[in-house]
Amino acid sequence: MKMVLLIAVACMIAGCSNEKSELYDQAVEAIKERLKAPSTAKFDSYDEGLIHIMDSAGTGNPLKEAIGPDVLMAMSDSTLEKLGESDNTVYQAAQVVLTYEAQNSYGVPIKSTKKVLFKKWLYPTSLVSGSFWELRNEN
Repeated sequence: MKMVLLIAVACMIAGCSNEKSELYDQAVEAIKERLKAPSTAKFDSYDEGLIHIMDSAGTGNPLKEAIGPDVLMAMSDSTLEKLGESDNTVYQAAQVVLTYEAQNSYGVPIKSTKKVLFKKWLYPTSLVSGSFWELRNEN
């Protein structure tokens, strides 16, 4: 019985790690698409601590919309639950913070840090048929 429990916990941890790794890769690609010289880009190595996944309770809550994603990422789960009580559309939001160096259009290496935001619907709706991470914006 203990062995089954240990295997289940290991699978949950591996699944979360794999999901964060996929988010990292998607964020790297999103940033590369906007660079003048994407082949010169050197990104900091993968670090799970720079990827934050947050459960939410939908987009129809005006308070959540006003607060913005950066503040939402820092809120506790109990606060997020209170914010989501009036809405039943469930999704997850993720923020990936990447530091990289790439050449600009003049060939000068520039170091920069970007925040890339993603959203994933957890339940199918009339507009979304599956569960996948969708790029929301990049700052």
